[in-house]
Amino acid sequence: MAEKFLTLRQIIDARGISANTAYRLIRAGKLPAGERVGARSVRWRASVVEAAFEALNVDRAAKAPSPAPRPPSTDHLNVAAIWLAGQAEPPRPVIPALATMFGLTASEACAVAAQAFELRAGQ
Repeated sequence: MAEKFLTLRQIIDARGISANTAYRLIRAGKLPAGERVGARSVRWRASVVEAAFEALNVDRAAKAPSPAPRPPSTDHLNVAAIWLAGQAEPPRPVIPALATMFGLTASEACAVAAQAFELRAGQ
């Protein structure tokens, strides 16, 4: 069976990453550079891309500490909102910073940012 080749667009759509992230992975040597299939065409072997992302996931799993179990209440969201509202200079970008610092999902971080905005407006 013939090897399947992927375009960059197919890779970033399938993996949910941006083109910048893909190029960053290539520069870092974590994703191999594609193969020229024409004067202006580059493609990646599907098996090579799959292996590279599998290795990335293994690396991330080994490096990332397991998140602490979250209580069933929303206290952690309130703590994060109060912290953010009290910051003279909030971290930029706010949503990823909240997600990293407090172990929140993106939607939780958005809710925290909205709550912090309301808290600041009420002061």
